[in-house]
Amino acid sequence: MLQKIFELAPPPVKEGGPPGRKIVVSTNIAETSLTVDGIVYVIDPGFVKQKVYNPRVCVESLLVSPISKATARQRSGRAGRTQPGKCFRLYTERSFNNHLQPQTYPEIYKSNLANTVLTLKKLGIDDLIHFDFIDPPAPESLMRALEVLNYLGAVDDEGNLTKLGEIMSEFPLDPQMAKMLVVSPEFNCSNEILSISAMLSVPNCFIRPREAQKAADDAKARFGHIFGDHLMLLNVYHAYKQNNEDASWCYDNFINNRALKSADNVRQQLVRIMARFNFKLCSTDFNSHDYHINIRKAMLAGYFMQVAHLERTRYYLTVKNIQEVHLHPSNCLDHKPEWVIYNECVLTSRNYISTVTHIHGEWLVDIAPHYYDLSNFPQCGAKRALEKLDEKLEKEKYFKLNPWKSRQKIGVEVSKDLDSITVENVEELKPGKEAEVKVSKDLGSIRVKNVEELKAGKEADMVSKDPGSIRVKNADELKPGKEAELKVSEDHLTTVKNAEALKPEIERELEVSKDTVIKTVKNVEELKPEKEAESRVSKGIEELKLLEAIEEMKLKLDGLESKLNEADFINKSPRKVQVGFPLLYVCMVALICVVLGYRLHS
Repeated sequence: MLQKIFELAPPPVKEGGPPGRKIVVSTNIAETSLTVDGIVYVIDPGFVKQKVYNPRVCVESLLVSPISKATARQRSGRAGRTQPGKCFRLYTERSFNNHLQPQTYPEIYKSNLANTVLTLKKLGIDDLIHFDFIDPPAPESLMRALEVLNYLGAVDDEGNLTKLGEIMSEFPLDPQMAKMLVVSPEFNCSNEILSISAMLSVPNCFIRPREAQKAADDAKARFGHIFGDHLMLLNVYHAYKQNNEDASWCYDNFINNRALKSADNVRQQLVRIMARFNFKLCSTDFNSHDYHINIRKAMLAGYFMQVAHLERTRYYLTVKNIQEVHLHPSNCLDHKPEWVIYNECVLTSRNYISTVTHIHGEWLVDIAPHYYDLSNFPQCGAKRALEKLDEKLEKEKYFKLNPWKSRQKIGVEVSKDLDSITVENVEELKPGKEAEVKVSKDLGSIRVKNVEELKAGKEADMVSKDPGSIRVKNADELKPGKEAELKVSEDHLTTVKNAEALKPEIERELEVSKDTVIKTVKNVEELKPEKEAESRVSKGIEELKLLEAIEEMKLKLDGLESKLNEADFINKSPRKVQVGFPLLYVCMVALICVVLGYRLHS
């Protein structure tokens, strides 16, 4: 297909008619790297697809971006290289003058700098911030690259190159892939890792022509592997070598022969570098159970920072960066494993991770414990899964040391009305574990996320289905003599004065009906089976009490009104007060005179 662009234009359809035309659709490779004879007209849309690396989230995005003025001039120069021509730009002159950048951004702004920083460290350049770059990259990109190299062990905490980093810098590969190669002899699979690294270093080896897509997909499926794409690439390389590098075999199986030749050449170069450092070339027995396990562990040793975890919502989140990603449609997995490593993350229409392989979560802590330190891990499904794995491993170690403990089961019964809650092992109640306890059909299920929440001072939310929610504010409230407030629904409130009522041997009748507003049990004795707590208050009684209260209030208001009227009447009758006052005054004077007269007479 590529060779056709250099062919001459087709002859005229009719003798003496207009000459045939040849139309070439090209990427930006035609701007500077390629000259096609006979091109007269160039159509420039003003856009380009370019890869941009975001160091903050470690995602490489394939973005459609406007071109620069320099690129526009290069495109127009393609017209008329061998004869006069013309360029048609699909944007206005105003956009060209005002919106386009003068020059294209340098590639160092858009690339992952981990390999560049490793090379500079190898050259003895320690002060990367003040190094005289032609186009200085963002400090954040340099810091991110140093962080990646530090996790890989290529540089120490002071930023100095380590012995491992010196060896990794000799490989013309990404640092993750170089680390994978260096540690592969420890996992007894260096031959397989060499082949996988070579296959990852060349373009996609699978061909999918438009006219035979179904046949190409079937051919690719024959090489597929249950554990993922890396092992599928290893199958392709092994099959290529077993068939004596036959080009016709590649054609029949829709394999790019040129890509596999290039991969074979890359592998030979990598073998020479491995031999220079006296690395052992070894392989695990193919029939061994550990054959594929060792290969995947070796890959994880290099790509432990490129791991995604399957969430409950059935999509993947990258570890630590917490980016929602999806498996690329070209992957060979027929299921969604919980943990995967990926070769690259590309943003197109969605965030896709490509070239993925299934791994086990417990390998993460074993191979990269410094990176998977849960104390500084963001809250996500991956952290909860790793906490479960930690607890499981600790429990297995404990039971290995104490085998008699594994035969013990601890049963905890809570009450008769709510069925019973049985915890098979007390280890399940440790922090970081989730204990899911089904209580009854009516109450649905209660999920206690952490047993620490049941301690004093913590709040534990227990959600049920029918009655709303039950909230225990403090675990101390469940002790005798305390008061536990249980919200049964939005409209009803049940208060238990004593936590003894929660014991299994006591049967509780705390029926809350539509007619009940508030029901208070003042004594735990009322909760015993032989004494029934009569505490139902109907709407009719409440309404009757309300009517009696209203009548009593009316009588009081009537009495108060009569008193007010009497006082008002006195205030409105001043003449009676004026007539009554002189009469009282005369009586008092007469009484005084009688008393004085009697005393004088005596």
